[in-house]
Amino acid sequence: MHVEQQPAYRSQLTVTTTTSADAAWPNGPWQPASAVTDAGDTELTELRRRVVDPVVESVLTVDELESVVVFEERIGHEVRATVVARGETSYHYLQTRRSLPAADEELARIAAQFASELEDFVSESGFAWGEQRVARKEIPPA
Repeated sequence: MHVEQQPAYRSQLTVTTTTSADAAWPNGPWQPASAVTDAGDTELTELRRRVVDPVVESVLTVDELESVVVFEERIGHEVRATVVARGETSYHYLQTRRSLPAADEELARIAAQFASELEDFVSESGFAWGEQRVARKEIPPA
């Protein structure tokens, strides 16, 4: 019995939307142009150094990583992060309070949640589809 081989099927869906809010926030809705970022704020710099950077460095290679920004939203004052790797962006909620948590246990909780989200993003990305990468969650000393 002869069975015909069917060609492999691959689909791809790209959705792009533009709203008036996008025009007001040219960096995207999760990183408003006027947001306070880790580039100019010592608390956000410290949160990035102790929580975000160790996780990102353990999951993404230097060749994959394009940018990381930790910022405070101007509305709601929530602290969030964006990670761009090979043209794909992941958005992360870090905490509701503006001030850096004092307790290492709170930082460890934030790092664990961020690590889980970033691991999922990478495994679902176009550049590392299906790869299971495990993030490092240790918090460096203050």
